[in-house]
Amino acid sequence: MQDSTPIAVGIDVGGTKTHLRAEAGGNPGPGQSAVADHLRMSVADHVRTSRGWRPHDSVSAAAWLAALIDEALPQGARPSAVAVGGHACETPRQCEEIRSALHTLLGVPCLVVGDAELLVPAAGLDKGVGLVAGTGSVAVGRLPGGDSVQVGGWGAVLGDEGGSAGLVREAARALWAAHDRGDPPDALAARLTAAFDVPEVPALGAALESATQPSAEWGRHAPSVFAAAEDGSPLARRVIAEGGRALA
Repeated sequence: MQDSTPIAVGIDVGGTKTHLRAEAGGNPGPGQSAVADHLRMSVADHVRTSRGWRPHDSVSAAAWLAALIDEALPQGARPSAVAVGGHACETPRQCEEIRSALHTLLGVPCLVVGDAELLVPAAGLDKGVGLVAGTGSVAVGRLPGGDSVQVGGWGAVLGDEGGSAGLVREAARALWAAHDRGDPPDALAARLTAAFDVPEVPALGAALESATQPSAEWGRHAPSVFAAAEDGSPLARRVIAEGGRALA
């Protein structure tokens, strides 16, 4: 199969997990979409963590993607084309640098865009605005001339309002402010200190700062913020409401 049948590889690199799918088969011609759909065959459907993804180092990012493809495809299989939607791929220049490095490694046509740009075509649409609120948050679209526009997506330290990492960061900030006012700890304090395995609110600062991958490591504790809201925490409810307004 790998010698004669083209294999198309698509990769969605998120802040927490990465999903690769590969299909073998020809491109459909006019009036042949049903036949092509029948002939296309799944080669790989592979999910793994995004640990090690470094999108601001194009050589490292390309090597990471090439290793993922080698890991996911059957032995001896090679892609004929690769499309990537990458978390924290924030500018056309950055995407082009990763694309070029990946093309050098694989020797096949490659396309790299920000992961939020996958949403509109995945919905079967030609145009629209994609809004991601997952580990991080970002909104993307295109101007009438085709130039891309991005709002947000600045990462867990500076932005990602309404994403899971941003919610955890803002929950910690709200708890610190309440602590400084002398307010008694509420359900949010109990939930978040337990999630980070620290004894008290002031220790949350060191726990957050010790993260080597803030987006993923902070973001996985977002369920504690929502659980605290369900427990009746006004702080948690305010953090969630403000995150929603930021997304809007």
